[in-house]
This record gives sequence, structure tokens and C-alpha cells, in this order.
Amino acid sequence: MHNGVWQKRGGGLLLGVGVVLLAASTVRGEELTPEELRARLDRVEKLNQELLKRLEALESGGNTGSPVILQGKEAEGTVPGLDKDAVKKIVGDYLKTEDEKKKKKEEEKKKEEAEQWYEVGKDLGMTARWNNGLHVETKDKAFRIHPTGRFQWDLVWMTAPDNVMFGRGGVGDVLDASAFRRARVGVEGTMWEVINFHFEPDFFNTLNVLTPGTTPQQATSTHPVPIDNWIEVAKLPIIGNVRMGSVKPEYSIEHLTSSRNLDFLERSLIGDAYIVGLDNGFQPGFVVYNSWCDDRIRVASSITKNNENIFGFNVGDGEWNYVLRVTGLPVYEHEGRCLVHVGGSVCHKDLDQDQYRFRSRTTLRNGPAALQTRLTDIVLFGNSMDMVLPEFAVTWGPFNMFVEYAGVWTNGVTVANNAFLPPVQNFPGRTVFYQGFNVEALYFLTGENRGYNKKMAFFDRPKVLTNFFRVKTDEGICTGWGAWQVGVRYSWTDFNDAGINGGIAQDWTLGVNWFLCPTFKIQANYVINRRDIAGLPSNGYIQGFGIRTAWDF
Repeated sequence: MHNGVWQKRGGGLLLGVGVVLLAASTVRGEELTPEELRARLDRVEKLNQELLKRLEALESGGNTGSPVILQGKEAEGTVPGLDKDAVKKIVGDYLKTEDEKKKKKEEEKKKEEAEQWYEVGKDLGMTARWNNGLHVETKDKAFRIHPTGRFQWDLVWMTAPDNVMFGRGGVGDVLDASAFRRARVGVEGTMWEVINFHFEPDFFNTLNVLTPGTTPQQATSTHPVPIDNWIEVAKLPIIGNVRMGSVKPEYSIEHLTSSRNLDFLERSLIGDAYIVGLDNGFQPGFVVYNSWCDDRIRVASSITKNNENIFGFNVGDGEWNYVLRVTGLPVYEHEGRCLVHVGGSVCHKDLDQDQYRFRSRTTLRNGPAALQTRLTDIVLFGNSMDMVLPEFAVTWGPFNMFVEYAGVWTNGVTVANNAFLPPVQNFPGRTVFYQGFNVEALYFLTGENRGYNKKMAFFDRPKVLTNFFRVKTDEGICTGWGAWQVGVRYSWTDFNDAGINGGIAQDWTLGVNWFLCPTFKIQANYVINRRDIAGLPSNGYIQGFGIRTAWDF
């Protein structure tokens, strides 16, 4: 204390002295004339300049000299009995008010910028940035280009008892394999703000054409096929967005989640049996979707042509696939770190060429599609199919769990052809009911959470907290361990109904995922698959271990 005025060296209270001088008249209840107020302001300015000089000296480690002392007229206007706590309160209130004003001003500026109209196409200058891949875009994002792609290479070791492989109705030789699971390169982006596009073929799909004197391996070759190849008109009133081209029908959260973001090497048995079929999960057609309530409610419908091939075409009258999917987020907190997803889809389809192939393959792919081991495989000849697919998911911090069920009715069935159990069955038209479900649970040991795309209502990539690195520095070896996730899954399909013995398949999978960065991961799965087809001696277990190196951009 000096002359009744408390002094403290430091940035937080330098401003406080000036505030106290100006506030003194209010505290005392004085009325100042303009001349007196101007003189006081001059004294405050003089004091502030001196205080700033001393603060700069403090921050630079210099000597500030003698303490600041208010004398004579400079001391006038101070408040008798105004102690340290009172000064701190005045300063705190003032700073809080100024901070609130600043935040309000920034919010108003952001709102003004958001509401501000701009002319699309007026500014075509583009800048590049890296966000899990290269993005080149205009300032208003009305024009955007993003080269995209994925690379997945698998090593698989599998084993099965002799009776499962070579007994009557057996699956055949169960072999180890090394194969490129996916290799895609493409581009996606936006034009004129409301037109989105995606072109991404897969270069490692396979075609098998057996000729006399050739083995299945010799007859198998890779071919590029259409995958995501569509254009979209966005932001339409009421209906929202319309997508057309080679698209995914709008059913199953597991199916709609991109293969780059799968937590196991392969999708579940129900995905293989009822969703993907022989068309890679993509069909030519249309998707219409929209969302409300900050994207927490989403409705989507797709109308696509059924096709029993991987080349994206259909020849035949009718043969449409109609799907409606509704999803909601009753809980969504902390940018998706805690969420509850509920929803489901219904489907009616006219069968392509009046048939549908129900198959369950092992949940490790030991080779190209034509060479992979099948657990069950039956073709039904009918006229149409109806399907319901409820889905439920929870993400709670590092924990994620989801469940899906599939109920499938094939109508007008007259022929059943089981690849493992001849002869072909013929009977009057009937409805056959098949079903299956999938449940999986995963946990990030390093604290991350599974990503979620609110706009599209499916899972997305995680945000890795620390990328992997191990480098030598002056202080020794420094290491970042990336993100580590463990998971378990059980899935089941039942192809037995109406006197048709198609068989039951089961899958148990244990998985470990190591994310070196958000776009590069190494996955390891240990799987146990079981097949049961009544009347066959070749029922039993198939086991395997697989490793995948996966990179995308």
C-alpha cells in the first residue's frame, strides 16, 4: 500500500488501476464536469502508458524500476478503503463484460456471413488443403475436387477337417491365400454448390470363365467394374437430394458404411446372404434422401434395378428394387462421441431373371470371389422378395455396439437348387422365409470413438488421437502408438423353411485394428465359421486367421 493506493505488477491488474480511477466518481456518487472528466482521462492515459512500459519490461525480464506511485492529482479519484478484493472484482466484472461483448460481436459476424448471399461462380479461385486426402476448393465450397481411392491387401490362412472339405456335399479344399481385396481410384466433388458427383471404379473384381483344360485359378481374371458412380442434385425443397447412377440401395447400416471404415475384414453373414448378393452391393438407379432436426432424423428411399452381375446393368422388364429407410438419433452428444442410433428399412423387389442366390461365404476371403469358400449356397426361383431390416447402434465414448436383423420372404418359389445337396426341388409356388442377425461390440483401448456420419446415418472413420511414429531425437526414442481397437462379432443365417433345406451358417470373429493414422490401418481377424446342412456328413467348423493392410484417401 502506498498513499492509500494498492499496486500490483502484472497484466491482469494494470488495466484495473485505470478502471478504478474512472469508476471512482460513480462509487463516490460524484458528478463530474466535462473538463474534470477530460482531465481525469488524461491522467488515466498517462498512467496506462507508464504501466505498459513497466509490463513490457517485466515480460522481457528487465528491471521495472521503482513501483508505480500515484501522487497528488494522480491519486485523486481513487476510492478510500478500496482494497485488493474490490479492485479484482471491478477488473473481473469489466473484463467479463468486454469478453461477452467480443463473443457476441463474433457470433453476430458469423451469423451475418452465414446469411450473406454470394454469387456462385463469381470467385473461382481455388486453394488446396489436406484433410485425410487432398481437397481443392473455392472459398465458398461451391466448387470442390477430392481425388479418392482405397487399397486393401489380404493375407489369409485357413483350415478345416477333411469331412468338411471332402465329405459328401463338402465345401472343397480350404486354401490359404494372398489377394488384393479392393483397389479403387476415383474422384468426388461438387459443382455450382448443388451438384455433387462421385466416380470410383474397382480394379480388382474378378471374372471366372471356365474353358476345357483350364483350372478355376487359371480361368479367373480381374476386371474394373463400376462401384460408386453417380451424380447428385442437392438442396432441393422438400425432397432434399436426388442421386442417380450406380448407387447402394438404402438398407442396412453395415452395408451403407463404406468398406474403408469396416471394423472387421468382411461384413457379416447377413450382409453376404441378403444384402450384397452378386452385384457388389451396388445397383443402377436412384436415391432420394433428406434430414431434419440438425440431421437427427433422416428418411431415404431408393429405386434401383436388380442385377445379378458386377457390371452395373440390367436387362429385363420390371425387376425393380424399392427400399424405404428411416433412422433417428434420440441421443447425440459431444459431436457423436455419445449417440444412440435407431432405425430400419423395408424392401420389395422383383427378382432379376426370376431367381435369387442366397449364399454365406466364410468371413475371411481366401482368394478372388470365384475361388472363395462357401458355407451354404442355394438358388430360389420365384417372382418377388420382401425384406425387413431393423437396426440399432450405440456409441458411448470408446465403446460401440450395433445389432441388425434380416427377415426375408421370397414369394412364388417353384424351384430350389442347393449347390451342396442335389437334386433340384420342384413344387407349386410357395413363400419361403429366411432370416439372420448380426451383433458386434468394439472398444478403443486408446480412447477414440467410432465416427458417425449424421447426414447419411452410417459409421465413419475415427479421429485418431495420436498418430503412430517412432523416431530418434536428441532426448532419445519418441513414440506415438496410434489408435488400437478390439472387437467381437457373432452372425447367423438360416436358409431352412417350407421343406427347403438350405442350411444354417454361423460366424464368430475376434478382431484387432491398429490405426497408424486416420487413413492407414492394419487389421487382424481370427474367425470360426460353422455350416450345418441337414443330411450331410460334411458339417463342421472352418477356422482362419487373416491380416489386412488398408489405406485410403
